[in-house]
Amino acid sequence: MGSAIPIQGKEVLEFCEQWGPSNMSIPNIKSSSVISIDGIMYWAISCFNYGDDDDFNRQRYGPAWIISSEDNGATWNLNATAKNMFEGRLAAPRFVQYGRDYEDGPSEGWVYVYFPCTYGSSAFFENNDMMLLGRVQKDQLLNRTSYEFYNGMQPDGEPAWTLDDSIAVPVWNFPLMTSVQQINFHNKTDRFIFGNWAWISYDGHPRPDHSPDERNGRTGHQRTQLSLIEAPNPWGPFSVFYTDDDWEMDDGSS
Repeated sequence: MGSAIPIQGKEVLEFCEQWGPSNMSIPNIKSSSVISIDGIMYWAISCFNYGDDDDFNRQRYGPAWIISSEDNGATWNLNATAKNMFEGRLAAPRFVQYGRDYEDGPSEGWVYVYFPCTYGSSAFFENNDMMLLGRVQKDQLLNRTSYEFYNGMQPDGEPAWTLDDSIAVPVWNFPLMTSVQQINFHNKTDRFIFGNWAWISYDGHPRPDHSPDERNGRTGHQRTQLSLIEAPNPWGPFSVFYTDDDWEMDDGSS
């Protein structure tokens, strides 16, 4: 308890040593998701590397793990789980938010977790291909072996779950256009809602990070598509209720 969380520099190698300096162009640790449940905060953090993806210049998530705090974030247990708790396509866990301190959480005690990732074995900050869905009982959130993963729908219309993440099937597919940072359960509408964004060219195709396009140089406005999606269940079915193909803030940021 009490340790600060390093975010850059040589300290990161103590937490992300499996990446090593040879392929860390900019060593970093990135926040993946945070949630408070029954007075305990859980923060999923990931090793992170900028632009080592040869195909699309994407920002890669490395191994991820969960740290915890029992004093409202004043101090953190940096060793609450193994540093490689989630790897590969599970390296960017996103907790589903159920209100303040999980006050609207399901009565069965589940915590749902989305994993934006590629059709291969990677997870990136932006322009992924799909999302997987996991769940775990809230009192087992730090126990990796307790996580179950969505494995499709059964003939009776109920979702199937498996402990084997290698056979998990996606609940959301949007090739090279999936970038999701948070999913919320909205109590008033009884819907799960998230925003999805992606950098796109002016002809509507996915575009690599900080690459020149038809109208801007490499450091110009990053044309961004924003879509808002809702579903009655964590596993769907999903419906898009808003899309803006050139979303930006008043200051021009996107």
